[in-house]
Amino acid sequence: MQSRYSNDYLMQALEFTRDDIAANRSGVMTEAQKERFRERMSKGQSQAIIIVLLVVLVTFGVVAFMLFGNAEEGSGLGQALEQSPEIIAVGLGGSLLLYLVMIAFAFFKMRRMKSGNLRVSSIEGKVKLKSSEMPSYSVGAAIASTAGAQTRICEIKVGRTTMYTDEESFEAFEDGGTYRIFYVGNKRAPVIIAAELA
Repeated sequence: MQSRYSNDYLMQALEFTRDDIAANRSGVMTEAQKERFRERMSKGQSQAIIIVLLVVLVTFGVVAFMLFGNAEEGSGLGQALEQSPEIIAVGLGGSLLLYLVMIAFAFFKMRRMKSGNLRVSSIEGKVKLKSSEMPSYSVGAAIASTAGAQTRICEIKVGRTTMYTDEESFEAFEDGGTYRIFYVGNKRAPVIIAAELA
């Protein structure tokens, strides 16, 4: 019985052409591939913005409820607010600043990646596949679902390098199969753009 896993299957799932992968072998992306990559990054950026805003709202909503909702009942946080409001303000302000720094860093990185002027690297070896669903009752799953992001975490590991990808790309790989994977970005956060059986 013939396996469904093939280079044609990878091309369809990862959305690249023979011309694209030929350029990737030389360490560059084609113009068409850059355009598809920019569209992908823009979609990811929009989802990231929504996710961060929802996380900030949920975090500050919970903190506000714990501080003000229980203040009249004499809770520990309520007493802390009455005795040291400046400490609470500094804590909340510091948390907000941290979120803003994280957002700014993510935007800078995404903007650089969206330019498409990135060196294409490759890694070859046997892949180990791992996926898990976020619990449907978790806050993370609710936030991801609201933002239109997937709630299934898909990992493709080659040696010590772990790559996170979408479900369709994940399903195109065979666990234990040997592949040459082309990616952009560094090995700590690689983005797969093409692959072939090795």
